[in-house]
Amino acid sequence: MDLDPAPTGQHEESSSNEMDVEIPQKMMHENGGESAELGQEMNASGEGKNDELLVALLIDELQNDDVQIRLNSMRKLSTIAKALGPERTIKELVPYLSEFVDDEDDILVVLAEQLGGLQSCVGGPEHAHVLLIPLETLSGIEEAVVRDKAVHSIKEIIKVISNKKLEEHVIPMIKRLANGKWFTSRVSSSSLFEIVYNRMGPNIQ
Repeated sequence: MDLDPAPTGQHEESSSNEMDVEIPQKMMHENGGESAELGQEMNASGEGKNDELLVALLIDELQNDDVQIRLNSMRKLSTIAKALGPERTIKELVPYLSEFVDDEDDILVVLAEQLGGLQSCVGGPEHAHVLLIPLETLSGIEEAVVRDKAVHSIKEIIKVISNKKLEEHVIPMIKRLANGKWFTSRVSSSSLFEIVYNRMGPNIQ
């Protein structure tokens, strides 16, 4: 199943990220909007019999033209990630979410917030740094509330990763933000200096 990370007309279709979660064609094409309603019912009851179907429905809702439906699905990222498992979340879901940076600000706020809570879904502190990829992009968004949420999530990840991961992934990210073309990324980098400095050893400080 090829997934376009944004509603038709807002972004170009990307073929680089594919998530092999099949949605029955009858449900997708004959029932139309009923697939979204079914997904909401399954989420509300917590009794979905098929995790793959639930994930497919939620992902389908991420592409919906209705902002509220996209918001509702974005708030359930942990449900999607848990059903996919750490490996697929790292290899498929995180890159897929990285394509959402041109969406509505309300969507990006939720995305930035949710990413900070996916640490356990990617395998814990050892792999939490993969979440920095979309968060780095969100840290340079023009809307301040999006940047603030992204920075907060980055700080939560910094708290749990090892010093080795900090040196390998966080410090280079902060350098990129600090040297960014736009002031937005530089503002975000300045908000991260203190927490990173307190984690670094004397040889790096």
